[in-house]
Amino acid sequence: MHGNLNLLARRAITALGCAALVGSVVLFVAGGSEQATAQERSTSPPVMLAAGATAAHGATLGFDPAVEQQFLDLINRDRTAAGLPALVLDAGLQSCAREWVHWISDQQQLSHSPGARFPAPYQGAGETVGYGSSAAAVHDAMMRDGDHYRIIMSGTFSRVGIGVYVDRSGRLWVTEDFQG
Repeated sequence: MHGNLNLLARRAITALGCAALVGSVVLFVAGGSEQATAQERSTSPPVMLAAGATAAHGATLGFDPAVEQQFLDLINRDRTAAGLPALVLDAGLQSCAREWVHWISDQQQLSHSPGARFPAPYQGAGETVGYGSSAAAVHDAMMRDGDHYRIIMSGTFSRVGIGVYVDRSGRLWVTEDFQG
């Protein structure tokens, strides 16, 4: 019986740990003017964290380029280990990802962005969103979720933009925009 309780406890922890990621796959936001109006009401101005002032050193509000690089390194580590080419960081996609991650962190709700905001032209596009305590924790949870895994490991994509925003509680919010 004790072994069954441990198994149930592990399943509960896994379900709770993945709930935000599972939700991010099925939650889609309204497009058009309703969303644009909501974005215009965003209350926190975007700021950039100073070099070296990452979330690991304290809960400072703003974008975190060092953690964005950690996500890129983790993505490319897993892709190259699977025989896929590394993704190239794209400035246009990064701008889109940062814009969206700021919005979802301000709303404190995971949702996917309207695809029309991606820079054109492209043959395929994908997006992952999540939040957590560290790049490694969020990336590992995404890699355990089938939908997120398929996007991250898709051979269709060659470019990525990554936006990481640290909210007032120190939570890392991430948007990864992929194109090929």
